[in-house]
Amino acid sequence: MANKALGLIEVRGMLGAVLAADAALKAANVELLGNYSIPGGLTTVELLGDVAAVYAAVEAGVDSVKDMNLLISSHVIPRLDEQVERMLMKKYEVKNNEAEVDSSVEEEENESKEESTKEESQENSEEDSTNEDTENPPEVPEEKELEEMKVVDLRSLAYKRNIQALTKKEIKYANKAELIRVLVKEGMEDK
Repeated sequence: MANKALGLIEVRGMLGAVLAADAALKAANVELLGNYSIPGGLTTVELLGDVAAVYAAVEAGVDSVKDMNLLISSHVIPRLDEQVERMLMKKYEVKNNEAEVDSSVEEEENESKEESTKEESQENSEEDSTNEDTENPPEVPEEKELEEMKVVDLRSLAYKRNIQALTKKEIKYANKAELIRVLVKEGMEDK
C-alpha cells in the first residue's frame, strides 16, 4: 500500500468534474473512486493509484478544466495511509450499495409486474398450504443465500414461514431488501 496515492481535483459543477475525470483517466492508469459534491456547486473528483500515475492524472485533469475557469484546487497525497484508503473505500462501497439497492428495486418492480399473475395463483395455493407448513416451516437460509434468490422465491418463503412482521398483502408488494431483512430477523429468532 506504500505506493498508493490519492489525487483530488476540486472543480465548479458537474461539467468540471466530468471533464477533469475524463482527462485524468485517459492520461494515466488510475482508479476513479468517485466524486463528492457539496451544496454550492463544488465537486471533488477522487482518484486512486500509483504515485506517478496519480500525479500525471491530476495534472491532466487540472489542464482540462483550468482554461474554462472551473478549477478550484488540486492535491495529491502520496503514499496514502492504509486507514485512509479503507475509509475512502468504505465510503464508496456504501454509496454503491445504495445505488445497487435502487436499481434492484426497479428490477424487482419489473419482475413483480411480469409475474403478478403467477404470484396470485401461487398465493392462493400457498394460503391453502400455510396451515400445513406452520407445524414444520422451512428453515431460513443464510443472508448470502437469500440475496441470491429471486423476489418471487423470497415471497414464497415468507408465505410458507407465515411471518408475523408482514401481512400477506405486505409480503406481496415487499421489495427484495425488505423481504431479506424480515427473513433474516425471523431466522435469528428461531435459533
